Amino acid sequence: MSRRAVFEAVTPHGLLTLSFADASPSALARAKPLVDALEQWLGHALEFAPAVVVLADGLSATVSDPSLAPAGTRLGVSHDCMLGHVQAPPRGLTWDALRFEMELDVFEASPLPSSVSEPLGMLLLPASFLPEWTVRLTEKRLGLECSASWHGLGSTLRPFGEALRMDGSPAKAAWRVLLDEPVCLPATCLLRDPSWSVPTGTLQPHARLLSPDGNLLRGALMPALQGTGLWIGPSRPEEASPDARPFQRAGSTTARGAIA
Repeated sequence: MSRRAVFEAVTPHGLLTLSFADASPSALARAKPLVDALEQWLGHALEFAPAVVVLADGLSATVSDPSLAPAGTRLGVSHDCMLGHVQAPPRGLTWDALRFEMELDVFEASPLPSSVSEPLGMLLLPASFLPEWTVRLTEKRLGLECSASWHGLGSTLRPFGEALRMDGSPAKAAWRVLLDEPVCLPATCLLRDPSWSVPTGTLQPHARLLSPDGNLLRGALMPALQGTGLWIGPSRPEEASPDARPFQRAGSTTARGAIA
């Protein structure tokens, strides 16, 4: 594999790197249209110097417009370049998606009956019954979080406010319902006025209930009444025998949720 030519520049928001498949000295000069566009976006003159490695912890993009830079050119920027920025980045860049964990609901106390050693049934998610189901998205590598509006699997995920830095204080002990599969968002979700939307029709319904001490129960999301529930048990509720569905028959409400 041929070695890429890497250059870096300091910005008010952190380091910026450009890497080129063509290691010739003229590679950076041929990327002048891209550099000009980046300077206009950041409002800062860029002075590049040779570097050893590309920016490892940040946002990455590939130049898709050959009029900006040679084919295969890669851009790396600190997430602070995008976070809270009003102006969108230059056109002609294809940004790598960010992988967010999606928190569907939170329970301050255990939503499970304490008398049952192996829970089995439908855990209703109260947040899903609200007119606007707001889920929390976190990107722990970058320490970022944002809220989004959702209407369940198959619907479109839309921003609900700006992305923010995660609070560094210890998280409050709680039971959390998390989607197993990460949600991929565009890097532009970090802008001050995000306008992204992400369809979720391809997401699998697998989710987990995570306790404060790290224990978890796995299940599947299913429609429940006018909202959504997490089915804990066999792959489908009808596969459980009547004797194995005590919560479905009796019902039990704890904290903000219910095993039905």
